[in-house]
Amino acid sequence: MTCIVGLVHKGQVFIGGDSAGVSGYNLVVRADRKVFRNGDFVMGFTSSFRMGQLLAFNFSPPKPRDGLDPMIYMVTDFIDAARARTLLLAALCPGSTHPQATTVLATVRDSTGAPVFPSRIEVIGTVITERGDSLGRVVLRGVPRGLHQLAVRGIGFFQRIVSFEARGDTLRLPAIVLRRNPIFDSLNIVAPRKGL
Repeated sequence: MTCIVGLVHKGQVFIGGDSAGVSGYNLVVRADRKVFRNGDFVMGFTSSFRMGQLLAFNFSPPKPRDGLDPMIYMVTDFIDAARARTLLLAALCPGSTHPQATTVLATVRDSTGAPVFPSRIEVIGTVITERGDSLGRVVLRGVPRGLHQLAVRGIGFFQRIVSFEARGDTLRLPAIVLRRNPIFDSLNIVAPRKGL
């Protein structure tokens, strides 16, 4: 989620934005700015940090035509120039506008083959973390291509690290089996009744 704010105060215009990169329940504060100046323009963006980088460092906005309404300029000249630039970059440098990514499908099981619920998988070194469903299934979207490690956790189980290579559009991993932590076998939870 991105928050960009514009404010006019005493004849001056202020614009600012957050610097969060969010994936699932994880948040990383990035050095990239989501609001920046490019020539006569102050721009803000959301979703793709790569697109923001291209707008900041590899795009020259066209000069507005005299007498043209600013909204018409933005939805025609400006947007057409931004699209043309990104399409040119995509043709000359495949993967430059949107790095190739893989959707990784995994299941988390215990030694009997039963699903581990709840489970959580994190792609180490990224902000990608997802929780498994009641059948132990986990879908990790947007995993950059290449070698990675997963940290796989479940309540009452030892953590497991799994190495894999993200390739292709979709990758289905073999079932990830977690070993039960015996300390939880004899754990009794005692809590008072509400109102006692």
